[in-house]
Amino acid sequence: MRNLSSPNWKATLASPAQRCLVPFSRFAEPKIGEGRAEHWFSVAARPTACFAGIWRVSEGLPRFAFLTCAPNPLVAPLHPKAMPVILQEDDHDRWMQGAEAAEFAHPFPSQLMTLET
Repeated sequence: MRNLSSPNWKATLASPAQRCLVPFSRFAEPKIGEGRAEHWFSVAARPTACFAGIWRVSEGLPRFAFLTCAPNPLVAPLHPKAMPVILQEDDHDRWMQGAEAAEFAHPFPSQLMTLET
């Protein structure tokens, strides 16, 4: 979700109770034109990192999403549209306490990531 002003997500983003951390060890982007093949990315010095996530109940079921932003130089050649917002470890509390979402909507430093081929 990149449109932080979308009426669909605005109230959810404004509510700290509806924020979450989405842990991951790596994430994938599809290899264009190669069927189900994927590029895998990870944060080099951390076995687990977190995306900036949100949740809400819709039609009686919990729904989850995470923020996306422009891709960094490592991701951009392979997925030029967007990448997930990866939080720095010392930003976890600020995210969960409701700091302005736009503060986090920037690419994670590519030099801190690895691409698994």
